[in-house]
Amino acid sequence: MRRPSPDLVARLKTVSQWVWISLVVVIVVRWSLDHGDEIGDLVERIGVLDAVATVLVTLGGKYTVAVQARLTTELLDRQVAPRRMFWLYSASDMAKYVPGGVWNLVARVKSYRDLGMTTPDAARAFGLEKFWQISGACFFGLLLLTPNLHDRLLVDRLGIEPHRRTALVVEMVVVVAAWILTTAIGSRILLGRRPDPRTLVRAIGDQVVMGILLGVGLWIPLAALTDIDPALAIGAFALGRAAGYAAVFAPGGVGVREVVSLWALGSAATANTLIIGLAINRILTVVADITGFGLALATRPPAQPTTEPPPHRPDA
Repeated sequence: MRRPSPDLVARLKTVSQWVWISLVVVIVVRWSLDHGDEIGDLVERIGVLDAVATVLVTLGGKYTVAVQARLTTELLDRQVAPRRMFWLYSASDMAKYVPGGVWNLVARVKSYRDLGMTTPDAARAFGLEKFWQISGACFFGLLLLTPNLHDRLLVDRLGIEPHRRTALVVEMVVVVAAWILTTAIGSRILLGRRPDPRTLVRAIGDQVVMGILLGVGLWIPLAALTDIDPALAIGAFALGRAAGYAAVFAPGGVGVREVVSLWALGSAATANTLIIGLAINRILTVVADITGFGLALATRPPAQPTTEPPPHRPDA
């Protein structure tokens, strides 16, 4: 059977993304019209300070992404100054909203090429960063959601009631072990060599910081609307973020992140309250993206953004 041409695949991917965006817009508009009064009442409860705090913690999470991106380039023998990397990340991150699915990748690879990296190394650095983000968000979310998922899936649905404390400890240990093993194996495959143990610690540590900061960006608006457990909100957002990263048909993970987060939140509050909280988070995330781009543009360094490649370190 003849394989479809790359151009046809790219066109189909672009069409699917436009179809998805159109579907999301139609659903949002229709739901908003049906719940106009409730939306107005709930939005009034989100103060300016809450909105500013959400943008600030989201910016902190995005800066952590840039910090981790620096680690991936260091592993490929190219050092990038912090301000330069924040600019490269912020500029390429804006491309995720452009339908087509590859512009974020193209923008970053081109930036790395301009820094003197080969195309394979540039793609490898970007791929390693995305792998850490998807796997890290998934496992971090599962770790924080373990108590909630334990009760929902085992106790309520299957009627299995093991000793809760012991079961939770075992389940959390399994999640952490799977996270470490997945990070180690995936990093070795993408790098083509075994990473230093300190690299794995940094990769996972950055994901924890990133997950907390970005997750607090959801907890703040939800806490203004209802009483909700911070760990549940942060874990739900992390799981939704992982799904959004993986959903290549949804630019910026729009719609996918919200649906998965909504499922993970379960019955933490009324569905309408959760939906509005997620919508506010999405809007403020876009504000944070634009703000981050502006800050990065204003503070980016001039020419000569890189230092000499560091001396080669022997593999662990």
